Amino acid sequence: MNGDGRRDIVVTNWCDSNVNIGNCDHPGLAGVLLGNGDGTFQPVVVYGAGGEDTRAVAVSDVNGDDIPDLLVASCGPYACSDSSPGGAVAVLLGLGDGTFQPAVTYGSGTYFAISAADVDADGKMDIVVSNWTCAKNEVGCVDVMLGNGDGTFQNAIAFDPQSVNAGPNAVAVADLNGDGRLDLVATHGFGNGLNLPPGTVDVLLNQGQSSRSTTTAVVGTVNPVQPRQRVDYIATVTTASGLTPTGTVSFRDGNQTLGTSPLFGNQARLNYIHYTENDLGAHSITAVYSGDADNDPSTSPVFTENVQWSSRVDLTTSGSPSFVGQSVTFTATPISHGNFVPDGEVVTFFDFKTEIGTAATAGGQAKFTTSSLSSKRHTIRAAYPGDAIRQPSTASVPQVVNKYSTTSSLTSSPNPSVQGQTVTFTATVTPSGPFTPTGKVKFLDGTTGLGYATLSGSVATFSKPHLAVGTHSITAQYLGDATSDKSTSSAVSQVVNP
Repeated sequence: MNGDGRRDIVVTNWCDSNVNIGNCDHPGLAGVLLGNGDGTFQPVVVYGAGGEDTRAVAVSDVNGDDIPDLLVASCGPYACSDSSPGGAVAVLLGLGDGTFQPAVTYGSGTYFAISAADVDADGKMDIVVSNWTCAKNEVGCVDVMLGNGDGTFQNAIAFDPQSVNAGPNAVAVADLNGDGRLDLVATHGFGNGLNLPPGTVDVLLNQGQSSRSTTTAVVGTVNPVQPRQRVDYIATVTTASGLTPTGTVSFRDGNQTLGTSPLFGNQARLNYIHYTENDLGAHSITAVYSGDADNDPSTSPVFTENVQWSSRVDLTTSGSPSFVGQSVTFTATPISHGNFVPDGEVVTFFDFKTEIGTAATAGGQAKFTTSSLSSKRHTIRAAYPGDAIRQPSTASVPQVVNKYSTTSSLTSSPNPSVQGQTVTFTATVTPSGPFTPTGKVKFLDGTTGLGYATLSGSVATFSKPHLAVGTHSITAQYLGDATSDKSTSSAVSQVVNP
């Protein structure tokens, strides 16, 4: 237990906590006696096992650190009877020096025996315990707690449930039928609850993964593939045992064998296949591993290979640049091998990555019209979905959308004015398009801003009461909106007299 090469002793303390037999104040204990190497041992060091009446112990490395850990089964109070399933399974992780971390408990039942084994062949140690009561329904069973590999365990899975007072007293783990799977054996002191003589033995054959089991997967290097285009198929064989598989892999297209290749490492490759025009459509490719002395055969899931002609899309715009709110029509023309005239296939149109609409092909083309594009440079994309014998394809076209130009003019009143007199400036914004300009106008004295005013019916007014004596060069800058572009008026010379 401490790695010094000397055998140690691990014991459990089972005494009837319901009846005063000797010193039984703390019945839920496990003890470790480190060996001196000469047949004598150091004083016992006890550890709480998280339950009462500890009945059995197993030693195993359950967290993969190469240090022995303790697994302890407690059957609970009241003389381990079926009236109070208060026992637990405790895991005490070893520290490597013969001492252990505090117990972490799992389950609730009347546990009489415990073993550690990898029953699901996943490389992680599991716990197998005999349970007299199976907790809730008071029937006997064998519990399996699958390990997570880090010293923790999943909830118990119950097997072999039996009638009241017929719980298993002991359990063992071994491969009983040579299939590479670990099976369970349980003993029943009450004849298995089936009116059999006492001493029945139950054999539970493992239906899960075998240590000989394998899994096979297959992929193609090109999918979809065109007629006369090369494609290779690669099969990968994974073994539960971790042993490198040998043997061969047969590659099949449905029931037809395409070829057989030997394994190198854990992979086999079928050198190129050339499909023809007669092979257009979907093909169900599987890889069948032959197995060897240590590994079982296996067949891969289907890899669907699509043999299709390539396609392309010609995409045009009815005009670029266009103006905001103006209708623009995009025309997609799918093109493929032979006398192909698409009819009915739905083409999806995108503004970069955002879908903006769909259109069905008719007479070989799909047309989509929109007037919702904002003012900027857009990348319009059309996606043709393909069909059973033609591959999908996309194309894009730039679409520039401009705002309508505007013209700004400015007047002032009075002009000239007298120092201290309020002067009102009026800006008028005239659009070139169908939309009335909105937004703000900025008024400037040379390069110095005087203030802002909001357009109302294309007109904005701004009053200034304190212009200095002299001549001021006043301009109005329209700042634009979603449809109307910016513009700046000609300068107005505002004279202010003393």
